[in-house]
Amino acid sequence: MRLIEAKETKPLLTGKTTAWNAEKMLGKEGLWIGIGNATRRMDRESFYADINLAFLLPPNIDIEIYIINALARQIVDEVEKYEEQIATLEESVWSDELWEQLVSAGFEESEKTDDYWSNRQQAARYENQQDFIEEVVKPKKRKKRT
Repeated sequence: MRLIEAKETKPLLTGKTTAWNAEKMLGKEGLWIGIGNATRRMDRESFYADINLAFLLPPNIDIEIYIINALARQIVDEVEKYEEQIATLEESVWSDELWEQLVSAGFEESEKTDDYWSNRQQAARYENQQDFIEEVVKPKKRKKRT
């Protein structure tokens, strides 16, 4: 919660809407989750990207469970370190470091999920489990090592 409060001071996106519309989008805690995409601009001289927010969702118990299970466990072993940083460092320093760690943890989690579903789809093409392991799983493992 301290991280969310710290990130509110410099949000990625800002916008305006009516109070009535905002009330429909917010959860009980005043939070919402944005889903969108980002695409890099194709002009060669630019390092900019366009961010498009497509949906705003109020948080629910499934999302909260995901946050606890997938993201919070990434920092649970180092809770004392982050509590010390919160007490001693400026908010912008510790919040940026913690944010980067959570984003990378979410990215790693999504890669694992992508691999799982990719393997499930490819496994349906093979007659038995051993053929699938020889043709798909072992080459993927070799490729990741290199």
